[in-house]
Amino acid sequence: MARELRTHGELIFPDAASLAADTPAPNKLLALLKEHEDPAQVVEALKKMATGVLENYQRDLFGTFGSQQVIDKDLVQNQVSNFLEVYGAWRLIDPHQPDPDHTTSYKSGRDEAERILAGRKALRDFEQPMTTFGRRKSSLDPSRESAIGPTVTAGQRASLRLKGQEELDGVSLIKRTCGEARFVSTARIAVDPFIHRLAAVERRRADLDALNALCAQPGIGAESFPA
Repeated sequence: MARELRTHGELIFPDAASLAADTPAPNKLLALLKEHEDPAQVVEALKKMATGVLENYQRDLFGTFGSQQVIDKDLVQNQVSNFLEVYGAWRLIDPHQPDPDHTTSYKSGRDEAERILAGRKALRDFEQPMTTFGRRKSSLDPSRESAIGPTVTAGQRASLRLKGQEELDGVSLIKRTCGEARFVSTARIAVDPFIHRLAAVERRRADLDALNALCAQPGIGAESFPA
């Protein structure tokens, strides 16, 4: 979204160096738009772009698991379409003209835009989620229902990277199964010093190999232990 916003004007935050370094973008963007740009249309275009990325992941999820009937596709689609919250606020300024009253300067414009944005966020949209009586809730987000089917085998749960009796909503399923597994569990972080101590002792390498072989078995639901 930050790169797309840069095509509509001068990107202020994040700066160009952060984009060049391909670091994770913040959840708040700031830019000076070109004179002919309509801020409302720019915000709508950015929202559509962000939603499109999420929908691409949804298609990947459906392509892999949709035919197996292990997930509720209608529920996933509803949860994905209502997941993102994108707000925008803007203020007209003219930084090239004298500003004796400090009403059209960059600072006053930014302060006013921040005030408007805070007010918009305070008036959040609370849409009624899609619900079914008696349905299990997501383990990671109890405000959403689980998108896992009622008759999922142990092997299917393993392919969905579910742990134990874990239940996941549609967005959590996308995070868990689509793309690279970038997020390491708290348990893996806690055991990391122990793993590195084992790796430093040659005769313990076989123990690590045995642990990795165990984790590779279907239904274990644990992470591997690379040194």
